[in-house]
Amino acid sequence: MLGQSPLEAGVTLLPLSVSVLGVSLLTTSWGRYVHAKYLILIGAALMGVGILWSAVVVGAGMSAWDFALPLLVFGAGTGLLLAQVPNLTLSSVDPSEGPEASGVQNAAKETGTSLGTAIIGSVLLVATFSGVVSSLAAESGQQLDAAEREQITVEFEDLLESLDANQQKELYQQIDAEVDGRLGTIVTEAQVDAMRHALAAVGAFIAAAFLAATFLPRGKLEDDRHIDADHTIERRTATPQRGL
Repeated sequence: MLGQSPLEAGVTLLPLSVSVLGVSLLTTSWGRYVHAKYLILIGAALMGVGILWSAVVVGAGMSAWDFALPLLVFGAGTGLLLAQVPNLTLSSVDPSEGPEASGVQNAAKETGTSLGTAIIGSVLLVATFSGVVSSLAAESGQQLDAAEREQITVEFEDLLESLDANQQKELYQQIDAEVDGRLGTIVTEAQVDAMRHALAAVGAFIAAAFLAATFLPRGKLEDDRHIDADHTIERRTATPQRGL
């Protein structure tokens, strides 16, 4: 939507990456002072704030700078959550089973990442094409019901996939002429609406994660004191404790 190159898009998303990395590194030891469950809940809440903020700034006149602060907040929540979930997950596992448990945890994480990318990407694409189809139909004075819009949207996607770049350009020019040069505006409006749909889907996942996190065990606070010959020391591990 911003007309950025891959490099420019990477720079725009840099606040997210920096925030995730920085917070995840800085908060790893916070489990000594706050139960991991509550840190996970705070992280999910920050992610929700970042998504809501992003939805507010999305618009036809938005710029890359508009997303800097929302991405920082979302990244901070993500980093806090990512730093604590593995600790809490592995805390209930016997040390001898640590490698296997870590493998299962990482597999679950990668599965979630893949599914999330596929689902959110599908929502974004489908909502964009559906919005364009609906607007073009309205421009021509037609009213489509849900079934008709879905069918035409699928046919439109299939048509574009069957055309090469030059043929697509010719099709866009033809459509633009039929709507009196408003195709660019129609596409932008559809993209804005689609981004809000995609952000809403992300928000739904975050809400589900927050709800699920309320059922997590707290885990005992960590204690780094060590046993030596002159002191009696208790070392507490993050064994899960049920309840709030």
